[in-house]
Amino acid sequence: MAVGAVTISEKRGGKTLAPQFMENISFAGEASYPTGGMLGLDASLESAAGESRRILGIVPGDCGGYVPVWVPSTGAVKVYYADNNNAADGPLIEVPATTNLSAVTFQLLVLSA
Repeated sequence: MAVGAVTISEKRGGKTLAPQFMENISFAGEASYPTGGMLGLDASLESAAGESRRILGIVPGDCGGYVPVWVPSTGAVKVYYADNNNAADGPLIEVPATTNLSAVTFQLLVLSA
């Protein structure tokens, strides 16, 4: 099998579209994970960088076995995990609401402009 048709939703690059940024960041998860994801990464990144940034995407590093995903439409970091219950294993599922992720350090490469 091969990858199907690729759609580019946003193309950035070259000197006329600069600047672009890549930052390695880390943060602790929320003590009570909200359904739909953790909000505030964009504001926290702007605060840490000292300038306005728009997040284009994230690349997860070591995140304690969890898989964070950037959701541009909501500005949230949605967190997935494997449901290995030995019965009906399938794709990753979102962490249940109110899960305590405060002991998890999320390490991400953030791509922004």
